[in-house]
Amino acid sequence: IVGASDNFLTFEDDTQTTGFVTDYMTPSTMFINLNRAVTPPGEREGEILVTYGSGSVNNTGTLDPIIIRYTIELPEFDIDIYNEDTEQFEDLPGLFINFEATPDAQDIRITNVGQSTLQWDVDPTSLPPWVVLSSLVGAPGPDESDVVTISINRASLPEGNQFADIVFTADFTDPITLTVSAEGLPPGAK
Repeated sequence: IVGASDNFLTFEDDTQTTGFVTDYMTPSTMFINLNRAVTPPGEREGEILVTYGSGSVNNTGTLDPIIIRYTIELPEFDIDIYNEDTEQFEDLPGLFINFEATPDAQDIRITNVGQSTLQWDVDPTSLPPWVVLSSLVGAPGPDESDVVTISINRASLPEGNQFADIVFTADFTDPITLTVSAEGLPPGAK
């Protein structure tokens, strides 16, 4: 049922207009609201059929309903890595960065490839102390990007080969997990 508490669309009619509208020029307003808290990931589209008790009669003598078609284009995002050799951002194959093959700081670009503002974040409590991000939140508009620097804090890096997942989450879209690895050296080793 549209308008139910678990539905992502709710309807509200204009509280200023009550009772019967006797003049065909008197407007009536209906508000259609998107409940972002319960909207699942992905694009949504559909139809809303509005029927009414009076109005224009078609050539068959019946009332014509109003059909409202809608599309909700939700944000989508992509992550690229900065290549110092080409001085460009490039696809990040496998969403994996090995900090043995790169400097201890690496720029990534989070791009909004959707049609509405993307509000992304990373839960700071999910990161080990040896992974540092220059920003944990962002809100790029359509076709805009945020650049985030991922740094390795070698002083906090335990000995041995270490892995960590950085989970980028955003409303209404699936999360992206970026895995980083770095090797912690024994004390006194270079």
